[in-house]
Amino acid sequence: MSRANQDLSEEIRAYWGRRADSFDQSFAHAIAAGAEFSAWAQEIERHLPPAPARVLELGCGTGEVTRVILSLGHQVTGLDFTPEMLARAKAKHAGNAQAKFYLADAQNTMEPDAAYDAVIARHLTWTLTDPKAAYRDWLRVLRPGGRVVLFDGDWARESRITRALSPIIRWLGRNLPPDPVDAEMTESHNAIMASLPYGEGLSARRLATDLKDAGFVGVTVHSHARVTRGMGKNAPLARRIRLRRWRRFIVSASAPQL
Repeated sequence: MSRANQDLSEEIRAYWGRRADSFDQSFAHAIAAGAEFSAWAQEIERHLPPAPARVLELGCGTGEVTRVILSLGHQVTGLDFTPEMLARAKAKHAGNAQAKFYLADAQNTMEPDAAYDAVIARHLTWTLTDPKAAYRDWLRVLRPGGRVVLFDGDWARESRITRALSPIIRWLGRNLPPDPVDAEMTESHNAIMASLPYGEGLSARRLATDLKDAGFVGVTVHSHARVTRGMGKNAPLARRIRLRRWRRFIVSASAPQL
C-alpha cells in the first residue's frame, strides 16, 4: 500500500470511529426487528452455504449484520479496523461462542488460507483503497467453492427521481429525528469518497468485473429490492422514499473448485 493510501486509510478509520456512537441510530444502518430483520435473513440465507458454515464478515461495524448471520446458525468471525466499532460489536455479542471479533484490515485480513466457507460484507467495497488486493485476499481465505457475498451500492450518484423529490422528502421528514451525521462528518465523508478508487460511483457491473479479474467464478448480480422493501416496511414515507436515493445491489461469486 502506498503512503497516500496509508494516510487515506487512517482518515477512513478516524471517520468511522467518530460514527461509532451514533451508527445504530442511523436509519438503514441498524437492522430493526421484524420485517427488516427477516428480509436480511432471507436474502443472506439465499446466498450463503448451508449452516453451519464458517463465515468471515468484513467491516462488521457494530455487529448488526452479524446478528442476522448468527440467527441462521453460522459461525462468524467479524473483522473491523475501527476500535470503536469493534468494541460495540463485542459488547453486542458478548457470551456468544459462535461469534468472535478481531481488529483487522479487510484488505489484508491475515486470516489463514482456505479457512472460510463464505466471506460477506455490507457497505464495505466502496471504501476500499486497494480493491484488487482486497479481492485477491478474500479469494485466498475461501475454501475451494466458497462464496463471497457483497451488499453495496452507488453512493456517489443519486437517482434522478429522489434528487427531483428532495424538497418533498425534506418536507415529509420535517418532524423526524435529525440524522446523527452532522455537516462536518458529511464533509469528511465526501472528501474521503473523492479520493477512493470507487469514489466516482460503484456499479454492480464494475464490482462484478473486478471480482472476475481477481479470479472469482460464477460472478452474479442480484436485486437488492427484497431487502430494500424490508428496510422500508415500517418506516415513515420520507425514509421509504430516501431508500431509493441510491442504487443498491448484491454481487455474489465463488472461489474456483480445485
